[in-house]
Amino acid sequence: MKYLILAAAVIFIGAATAVWAESPTPQPPAKEMILDLGNNVTMKLVLIPGGKFLMGSPETEEHRNLDELQHEVTISKPFCLGVTHVTVDQFAAFVKDSSYRTDAEKDGWSYGVVVRDGNLVVENIIGLSWRHPTFEQKGDHPVVQVSWNDAQAFCDWLSKKSGKNVRLPTEAQWEYACRAGTTTAYPWGDSPDDGKGWANCADQSLKKMVFRQTSVGVGFFSWDDGFVFTSPVGSFKANAFGLYDMNGNVMQWCADRYGDYKEGPAADPTGADLGDRRVVRGGSWSCRPRRCRSAYRLAALPDVRIDRVGIRVAVLASDSTYVEIERLHVASQLAQATYETAKAAAREAPKTAAMNRMKESSEYRQAVDNLANIERELAAGDISPDDRVKLAPDKLKAKALIRQLDDSIATQISMVGDADEATVMSDPAVIAAGKAEKAAMDQYNRAILH
Repeated sequence: MKYLILAAAVIFIGAATAVWAESPTPQPPAKEMILDLGNNVTMKLVLIPGGKFLMGSPETEEHRNLDELQHEVTISKPFCLGVTHVTVDQFAAFVKDSSYRTDAEKDGWSYGVVVRDGNLVVENIIGLSWRHPTFEQKGDHPVVQVSWNDAQAFCDWLSKKSGKNVRLPTEAQWEYACRAGTTTAYPWGDSPDDGKGWANCADQSLKKMVFRQTSVGVGFFSWDDGFVFTSPVGSFKANAFGLYDMNGNVMQWCADRYGDYKEGPAADPTGADLGDRRVVRGGSWSCRPRRCRSAYRLAALPDVRIDRVGIRVAVLASDSTYVEIERLHVASQLAQATYETAKAAAREAPKTAAMNRMKESSEYRQAVDNLANIERELAAGDISPDDRVKLAPDKLKAKALIRQLDDSIATQISMVGDADEATVMSDPAVIAAGKAEKAAMDQYNRAILH
């Protein structure tokens, strides 16, 4: 077998990405979409709401790269994203149904990441492919040895099979989903040492195998994640959006061409207009801390495939569907506001009833009627100037008495408690508003997920 040792920098040209600001607060339970791939194989995706965040890293972030210019990005439309990487079984369902041959299979070789003499090296290996990577995998592991071209073919096939608009996520969508509201270097914080249980990265078990390699990267993670190479998807903690392995296991292709970020705010950016290389995001089992940061970027030619890059897919909606989704979103927000108003009114009902009783008292009614009579006399066209002068002090006294009575009522009302939650939720107006709110939300969610 002929080996050609290549530097990793030749395959993946480093760069960098994202951080957040005004991201939405994820609201459980997550809204899920299930796609049927055939042969009892399915794929789960989760709804990611729109929002704003800071893409790129702050200048103070450790291990920051120059291409991580921090700027505000708006994700204007909700989308669904795969809960995990595309697995070996899911990719196999695609290949079986379409007879697709990957770039590696057509070329007869691929790049492999191997341990040799205590070093982790990248080699050109004949016969390597998604079926036969350099390490053992099972069906629930993320598929590797897939190029950007292969990822696009998978998305095209799944679009036709599911009737959905299946795509690779844009780099901005990926970073937005990865952060899930965080602004730190990693999903768990700023220290790589605190990441145990969060990701499958270059850990102590890998360090034992590549003991000679101390100059590459920024050292290994201080913990052992339990896997030297890839791990079953979903083996580690999910982020606030319910996504697994965004910062580890294997990197993920994005739709964008790689390029420098533009300065200033951006809305739904789709990457550079020109360029041969495509964006790769997320860390992997072989990545040191600096490459597992949420802001880190890589770029590779679309036919590149290697043991540490896989796929995660998104489902988007058409523009006309988004118009309907926005209409239903507004309707659901109005229904939710009506529901909250009804609950507030029911909660305040004891106070409202007490206030109404007090204002119906003879003393209060007499004061109100007295003021009304004075104002009618003052408004009469035939009132003399002398009578107008005489009535003016009476009007002031009448108003002062009503204010005094109102203050007394307010004091008494403050001592009346709110209705208990059971009473609130059994109020007919609350029940009706709650049903309307649920119906509006169901319509909105169905429009997004279907």
